[in-house]
Amino acid sequence: IVRDTIAPVLSLVGSNPYIVERGTTYNDPGVTADTGETVSVNTSQLNMSIIGNYLVYYSATDAAGNTGTAYRTVTVRDTIAPVITLTGSSTYTVERGTTYNDPGATADTGETVSVNTSQLNMSTVGSYTVLQSHQW
Repeated sequence: IVRDTIAPVLSLVGSNPYIVERGTTYNDPGVTADTGETVSVNTSQLNMSIIGNYLVYYSATDAAGNTGTAYRTVTVRDTIAPVITLTGSSTYTVERGTTYNDPGATADTGETVSVNTSQLNMSTVGSYTVLQSHQW
């Protein structure tokens, strides 16, 4: 009796873990099976919009019904700072002794922009910097 009881051996192409940028499209670097079977890729656990570590599963079944598996850790990171756009002019003139009302700003990725007015003194004439930033 001759039997085939050896499962295909899968080899990942590229790095493991594989690092990707949040919000992008996942492009799998690939995997091969030692005997040429078609490899199925399961990315159902991967969420490219949330920072974290995820597993991508691979499997291949040969003609004898033996299944080989492998997995890759995909690390989703956010390394690109949002671009903040001021509403109105970057120079804003206000009357001494009044209340400062910031005209606002937006981030290109939709996050909340915080405004730091701690250096602003509405009682004293002068030039002040109001810092607007994204909170990571």
